[in-house]
Amino acid sequence: WESNYPEIIEKILNLLGTNKELIVRSSSRSEDSFTSANAGKFKSILNVKPDKNIKNAINEVIKSFGKNADKKDEVLVQPMLSNVKASGVAFTRTLENGCPWYIINYEENNDTSSITSGNSKNHKTCIIRRDKFQKVSSPGWINNLHNSIKEIEKLISYDSLDIEFAIDADNFVNLLQVRPLVKKNKNTPEDNIYMKKIDISRSTWQKLYCCPPHIPGNAPPAYGLMPDWNPAEIIGTAPGELSLSLYKYLITDDIWAQQRLEFGYRDVRPAPLLVSFSGRPYVDIRLSFASFIPKNLPDKLAGKLLKYYLNYLDKNRTYHDKVEFKVVHTCISPNKGEWKDRLKKSNIFSESEILLIEKELKLITQNAFSKPKTYLKEISKLEYKNQRIMNSNLEPLEKARILIEDCRILGTLPFAHLARCAFIAMTLLNDAESSGIISKKAKDSFLNTIKTVSKEFKIDGNKAMNNNSDWRKYVKRYGHLRPGTYDINSKRYDSDDSFFLQISCKSEQKASEEKISFKTWEKEKHNFFNSLKKIGLPYDEELVEEFLYKSIEGREYSKFVFSKNLSDSLEEIAKFGYDFDLNREDLSNLNIFDILNLRDSEEETDSIKNYFKSLSKSNHAKRDISSKLQLPNLIFSEKEFDIFFIDANIPNFFGSEIITKNFVEIKENSNTNFSKLNDKIILIERADPGYDWLFSQNIAGLVTLYGGANSHMAIRSAEFNLPAAIGVGEKIYEKLIDSNLIQLDPIKKIIKGLK
Repeated sequence: WESNYPEIIEKILNLLGTNKELIVRSSSRSEDSFTSANAGKFKSILNVKPDKNIKNAINEVIKSFGKNADKKDEVLVQPMLSNVKASGVAFTRTLENGCPWYIINYEENNDTSSITSGNSKNHKTCIIRRDKFQKVSSPGWINNLHNSIKEIEKLISYDSLDIEFAIDADNFVNLLQVRPLVKKNKNTPEDNIYMKKIDISRSTWQKLYCCPPHIPGNAPPAYGLMPDWNPAEIIGTAPGELSLSLYKYLITDDIWAQQRLEFGYRDVRPAPLLVSFSGRPYVDIRLSFASFIPKNLPDKLAGKLLKYYLNYLDKNRTYHDKVEFKVVHTCISPNKGEWKDRLKKSNIFSESEILLIEKELKLITQNAFSKPKTYLKEISKLEYKNQRIMNSNLEPLEKARILIEDCRILGTLPFAHLARCAFIAMTLLNDAESSGIISKKAKDSFLNTIKTVSKEFKIDGNKAMNNNSDWRKYVKRYGHLRPGTYDINSKRYDSDDSFFLQISCKSEQKASEEKISFKTWEKEKHNFFNSLKKIGLPYDEELVEEFLYKSIEGREYSKFVFSKNLSDSLEEIAKFGYDFDLNREDLSNLNIFDILNLRDSEEETDSIKNYFKSLSKSNHAKRDISSKLQLPNLIFSEKEFDIFFIDANIPNFFGSEIITKNFVEIKENSNTNFSKLNDKIILIERADPGYDWLFSQNIAGLVTLYGGANSHMAIRSAEFNLPAAIGVGEKIYEKLIDSNLIQLDPIKKIIKGLK
């Protein structure tokens, strides 16, 4: 090229013609090797006019190789594809661990660079286990691409590849580039270990396929990571055995269903809400949706309603983290006409059936207004008993046992009731706003007057900083909090005062923080009360406001008290473990019942230690495998254990300020540099109540991978009017991490990474 470029240009034009646009691409010897990829480091120039720009384009690509380029580096010149209907990148193993799944990222448009450039607007992912392929009907070209990938692997005798492709109008596969994936982890277990786990999960699905006789309608099964009680957010997608067993025992084995029955919904007991697929905690959606059907509805109508809900979610999978807002009707509110119209359009329900559903939901909603006082009294008993237990001389394991039992009996039920009341309260306010009955300012001005534990945490901290007596009280009141509520490895706030508590106290409020006046609510609240009157709900000003306050404040208070019992029990378990040379990591991989059964064990100390060390090691290995498995967020068919698709999530947006900021990602159980959080957008996979300290750090915004519209962080963000995108999903989250800045516009519901 450097010695005779005119001759080379002539050859290119003779071979490729002068009518089609070209693409000029790098082929440097320093990219696409088995030790380094350098993907995207050098230039590729698209849509090059062959008769005008080819020389400049080739020189530009060569220039991108840098001053120390190898003389044997090459440049590829190819015809631009036409009639492209889909394009993307396929990895023949997972990027992080080289595990045996094909990961196909694609977008169905005519832009062949949208995936690799990060500019994709409708990015989808197809995940296929390597040893089994189930043909798909849509998009049909996936079948052709799978055949092409297998052919490439056979041709080059290598199965860890990064393949760029484009699909034309005839479903023909065009390979744009093939490069080896550089293996990060050379000690990955054998493929068959992962595949056996998936096969066991498939067997579990088959065992649980039949609908229990007390669930109406003989509905098919469905499972999800996010609907109802949100295990992915609270304990993670691959929790330790201790976290998982505690979550099941305290909440999802029985109490969750008891609460629904007491509130006026259908009795689905006995009904464990969680099902474990290869160590992943999935919500049984069939049971969850059945538990939200009013108990007085006839079985036939209840069965129709359950099947309708399941089918609607299957067709609208991006609603999986907002089912109570978009799928299931659990109360009535000022915009009840919206969901009634949806039921009518389904052509499944008669007018009389819809009116009956409305009548029963109205009864449940009406009854909710009188309940918060009762549940607040119940939760106060738990707080009183906690003090007596912690001040006793009981052995650590006996303390832990009683704390956990009290937590389940006195804590979970009133907490769940108050959470249900708070959901109704927020639904009434949100729907009044969305229907134009009140303004967003009016809603925000009311919420600004609510005194939650999170607000008290900040106020009390500021007071405590300059007074030793107040500081001791502050540590005693809030010290039990921990970022991972169910995780024994997660540090409590009082384990190192300076780690969370002092830094929370020292943080300053935003200087520009707007104080929202209560007057706006006062001006508009009568419109709100009148809207309740029109739909047959209580509308007395004093009663309604008391319900709103006690429900929303009570939910946060009950969660706070509940978490204290749980946190204290984990510390007592840690003390017990110390006597048997079991550290926190060892204990995190043990089932709570295995631990508590030692209460009256007469085995020798060494025998107990050796047994639990071995069991913990085995469970840890299983958890490690589980964390690397590829499983869908929603499972509606057995086939999805072999192949499934992921659509981009629709995040839950909060706040009213548009921001473009740098970000900080906070990883679980990692030390945090608090000085770097100020005025940054925080990215975090999941955040339970133990992460409330974030709101005292003057952060600019919040983004979470997991979390629903009614999750803890959603509630907190709304309370502080903080710009937030909750539950953005894996694809959006990964794109954001790969960016330099994040733009968050809660008003237009836009979040994107900027390079």
